[in-house]
Amino acid sequence: MTLPQTRTEPDQRGWLAKLQARAAIFGARLLSQVARLAPRPPPQPDGDRMAVYGSEETARVALVTLLGLDIADGIAALDAARKALGRSHRIVCVTDGTAIAALYRAGAMVEHIPSRDEQLLRAPDLRWSAYLQDRYDLLIAKWRPEVVLAYGDSFERMIDLVLADERDAS
Repeated sequence: MTLPQTRTEPDQRGWLAKLQARAAIFGARLLSQVARLAPRPPPQPDGDRMAVYGSEETARVALVTLLGLDIADGIAALDAARKALGRSHRIVCVTDGTAIAALYRAGAMVEHIPSRDEQLLRAPDLRWSAYLQDRYDLLIAKWRPEVVLAYGDSFERMIDLVLADERDAS
């Protein structure tokens, strides 16, 4: 019966050297990724040139509500908004529909709120009018739209309808 041979000292050094080399490569890659993410110091002004930092003119935003519309009507409303605004505004669609991908493919940014059916299905006891008002305030604060276009129901009308439903239920 033969016993398995154990590693000799030179083999262990070779294995260790390979492991150290791989660790060095991985470490170098990790450091390069971290360095890429680290903030860079601003360049120093060169002579008469002055370095100015900050955002350029903020983009003009249009908030387009597509509440209560199916996807075909939503796409048609998005096209109508584009024709009305031209290329001067970034369009953010607020929808309660489920076909959000089609709006993304059409080039719009999308914010989703639950439809009234989803509200009643998911949490019928929740005060949805307060939620919708808070969500509307957050959307206005987030996007700071220059214009709000309502196709289908407006946010205010949806809040009023939900509030009326809540009053009837109590």
